[in-house]
Amino acid sequence: MAKEMRMVLEGKIVTMAGEVIDRGRVFVEGDRIAAVRAQGSPAPAGWDDAKVIDTGGVIYPGLIDLHGHLAYNVLPLWEVPRRYENRSDWMRAGAYKRDITVPMDHLTSQGGPAFARALVRYVEVKLLMGGTTVAQGLRSKSGPGGTLYRGLVRNAEAPDEAGMLRAGTRVPDLQLDQVGQMRASLDSGDPYFFHLAEGVDEKARNQFRLLQDENLLRDNLICIHCVGLGAADHQTLRQSATHTVWSPFSNLLLYGATLDKEALAGDFALGCDWSPSGSRNLLHEMKVASLHAQAAGWNLSHEMLARSVTVNAAAALQWDEHVGRIAEGMLADLLVLDSNQVDPFENLVRATERDVRLVIIDGHPRYGDRGVMDTAASVQNLEFLGVGLRPKALDLHQPESPLQGIGLQAAMDFLRSAMSDLTKPPPPPLFPMMNALADEEFSVELDMQGEVEDFPLAMAAAEPRRSIPLDPLTVVDDPDYFDRLDEQPNLPQDFKGPEGLRAFYH
Repeated sequence: MAKEMRMVLEGKIVTMAGEVIDRGRVFVEGDRIAAVRAQGSPAPAGWDDAKVIDTGGVIYPGLIDLHGHLAYNVLPLWEVPRRYENRSDWMRAGAYKRDITVPMDHLTSQGGPAFARALVRYVEVKLLMGGTTVAQGLRSKSGPGGTLYRGLVRNAEAPDEAGMLRAGTRVPDLQLDQVGQMRASLDSGDPYFFHLAEGVDEKARNQFRLLQDENLLRDNLICIHCVGLGAADHQTLRQSATHTVWSPFSNLLLYGATLDKEALAGDFALGCDWSPSGSRNLLHEMKVASLHAQAAGWNLSHEMLARSVTVNAAAALQWDEHVGRIAEGMLADLLVLDSNQVDPFENLVRATERDVRLVIIDGHPRYGDRGVMDTAASVQNLEFLGVGLRPKALDLHQPESPLQGIGLQAAMDFLRSAMSDLTKPPPPPLFPMMNALADEEFSVELDMQGEVEDFPLAMAAAEPRRSIPLDPLTVVDDPDYFDRLDEQPNLPQDFKGPEGLRAFYH
């Protein structure tokens, strides 16, 4: 049997298990953490010849994003026309159909498997660049049987490790005749994501009443948004051990409101939603959450935010014996950041994409500073790029993947070409691997298209888009991002201008 790869990471260790080791070592063997030791403690036996990487940074568990519609994360931030009361309102709007529904329908239907592969490559790298190692909401399928895709980033709906439960998901509102189906899913014991009360009107709150009346508030139910609920409703969720996923940026952009101190009195997880009305990564979403709490005058600690993207998220998924902490026996999903703050939790919340030194998933160094990746990676054919004028490197090698051979730059070139002219089908991909795979089955599921019958009426008042730009991978390399935020009508003033979100990045 071949000997599994070993490496030792040195740095400050934030275990998220109640301990911060100011200077220590994480011993990684294969896909697992073999040991965690403070500096000066003896190494496990037999590790004398292991590769040692002095990260010079702070080591965290990989981040877990529990809310996404990742197939849309090639689209730029939507210019929200007005404040909405309910998700169904903006999904029926002509501007939404023009800017999101129609372009995505065209690109996925006309672009076929080649576009789907390029899209998935792009959004996975986008996750890596923000330190995310587990994500919800990437429902892409490959092969004749339509198997859910397992890629570089762990997929909450398609786990690749024994003992990790497969999550189910429901985005649309629940109708009375669909209660039995949802009950059966919950009765299985598997985690189940549901977009609950996405809006601020009675229609949104009625969804909570339906769950309550039908005894569907369970400890394996993961409720996303919950914006339309009152304090007593949130208390009921906590008493039922139901989990809450908070997406403050998307809530504020669309509804001008989000959860408050009382709603978040218990444990919660954080989710980015999607690029049209959400954050590009969890590093940004944590800043939004922190700024919202500060503006509202309540104390949301940096440690609580760190927990929301690690241990709390892992517990909601029932994956807490595998990810979310740095401890012996856990999967080696790790994030290393620059050390810019004395408090390691504040260091995480204030970090930007530029500060990401290393991302490891399943024991494989996948992304990070070029110097670190040159030492850590087990392959020679890294792909190089820059983030915030800092050299970075990617290891996209995954022989069993339907994306094998598709580099980031090649995917970006194809996506930009396809999105530059929405009046005709995307051109053939220009790189050999995608041409070779173009006829094989691979698709992405679009779960935010709305009802087809809404199209004619909505589009009658909307001028079709001829092109749409590819959303940048990071905030730090998007010079116009904050100017566009300043123009968003529903975003509170506390988030705008030099003292708002900009302050974290400058």
